[in-house]
Amino acid sequence: ADVKSCEDAWIVTPNFACVIDGATSATGSRWTKDNITGGKWASQILKETIPNLERETTVRDAVNQLTDAIQTAYESEDGVLEHMNIHREDRATASLVVYSSFLDQIFFVGDCQAAFVNHKDEITNAIQPTKYNDQVMSSARSMYLQLEIAKGKTKEELRSDPEDEGRTFIQPLLVGQKMFQNNPDAPAAHRYWTMDGFPISDSGIETYDVPLDTKHIILASDGYPTLFPSLEKTEEDLMTIIQE
Repeated sequence: ADVKSCEDAWIVTPNFACVIDGATSATGSRWTKDNITGGKWASQILKETIPNLERETTVRDAVNQLTDAIQTAYESEDGVLEHMNIHREDRATASLVVYSSFLDQIFFVGDCQAAFVNHKDEITNAIQPTKYNDQVMSSARSMYLQLEIAKGKTKEELRSDPEDEGRTFIQPLLVGQKMFQNNPDAPAAHRYWTMDGFPISDSGIETYDVPLDTKHIILASDGYPTLFPSLEKTEEDLMTIIQE
């Protein structure tokens, strides 16, 4: 993978562990001084802010501080905050999952994932937040690709297509759904919450206590279809799916 273009990040401090999944821009716009993507920019800011959180910070306060960090960064770029108030589709966006050692809890904003592994090396609870919009777009993309196969294209042709016709087909939805992002007035079925520098409702934060019989905790982006007790097995499962 191209590490320089990767929009994800992680950090472990004495008080917190965090995985951040920067969202790929639906519009492709780049407006930062460093000419990096909004997803990478948001990931970097969140990663830099985690160590500044106080050990006893509540989940609500942590989310507020992380949100404020992105908004403050917008203000450092000329005219960007005003632009983001109007153009939701261009906002720097990321999901995250955080473990707090003081609270002995994990909390999510967006669609990262986590799992608790007990002392028998068994996953006792795998948490994979998903949003309805993703299910709709995944189904639409799948249907489009199946139609192309029915017309005569091979799976190999579709996989090697640099234009990614399936993504192009759902592009209007990828951009349009931003109207529902961090929008309390959006239809409930389509409303979703993520880190983008604008206020997040309590309902947009998912919190879980760590079970007593937990040996270790797995934090991950949504890039893994299934989490297993070991990274090796998780990677092996991912590669099998990719090859299929």
